[in-house]
Amino acid sequence: MAPGSYGAVAEALDHSHSPPRRVAIKQIKNIFTVFETSKRIYREIRLLRSLDHANIVKIVHIQMPRCVADCA
Repeated sequence: MAPGSYGAVAEALDHSHSPPRRVAIKQIKNIFTVFETSKRIYREIRLLRSLDHANIVKIVHIQMPRCVADCA
């Protein structure tokens, strides 16, 4: 799709559902290097989880980094 403020966003198909559904994948690098960035991302996740509207992407899954120490 496009680069964003905090990471790249891509569109994909989730084939684990029938029929496959369109999903957005957001990759955020170095999320724990700047405390303010981490707070903004956390705020975005909380907000998206609380909203329920056809025009707003729902959070389906959050993949945590393998090791938090590698991200800092």
